Amino acid sequence: MKDKEVRDWCFTFSIPGEMVDLNTYIQAERSYYQKSAKIKKEETWRTVARIRELFGSDMVIMEEMYPLHILFVWHTKNTRKDPDNVDFARKYILDGMVNSGLLRNDSRKEIGSLHSMFGTEKDSPYVEVRVYRYAKDLLDYMGQGLTSS
Repeated sequence: MKDKEVRDWCFTFSIPGEMVDLNTYIQAERSYYQKSAKIKKEETWRTVARIRELFGSDMVIMEEMYPLHILFVWHTKNTRKDPDNVDFARKYILDGMVNSGLLRNDSRKEIGSLHSMFGTEKDSPYVEVRVYRYAKDLLDYMGQGLTSS
């Protein structure tokens, strides 16, 4: 796993560990509303901290790069969790990208498409976030390996 990579056509970064999934979030929400708010805040700021650690606070995406195409590659400990439960954590990541100043917003003006792929990494799970300027480059990458959703 590379921590980060920046090229003219894309940049990537990884967040170590598994993020809170949808079922866990719903369970927290049903038990006490502030518990779910705390989860969202912690996971969002975990993303912000990782982005600042890897890129500093001055990496900004230029206007002409939008709309972006983003691929989330989830490397989980096992295959027990449903893909849609795992993929829910993209919300925390996108919000973290905005809060860090990396993205100006996470609306459809800035995001052209979102995609996910899944794999397993028993000993050290992580999510890799790949941000592309051109959808073709993202689709070329997706054609190389894991199962797409």
